Amino acid sequence: MFTDFRDGEDKGNVSLLFGVDRLSDLAIRQAGDDAIIWHRAEVMILKHVDGYYLSGSDFIF
Repeated sequence: MFTDFRDGEDKGNVSLLFGVDRLSDLAIRQAGDDAIIWHRAEVMILKHVDGYYLSGSDFIF
């Protein structure tokens, strides 16, 4: 869980997730004020982040 993720400044590292090479390999949903990102059984929660504005540049693949 990231509580201080800043879009455009921070990057979520997903490079160790098997089969994740691009943003479209991740599922991103909004739950209230938080962005929920997952791939298979791995889940990342970005508190107070609007998932709509996340892009490939916000992640390390």
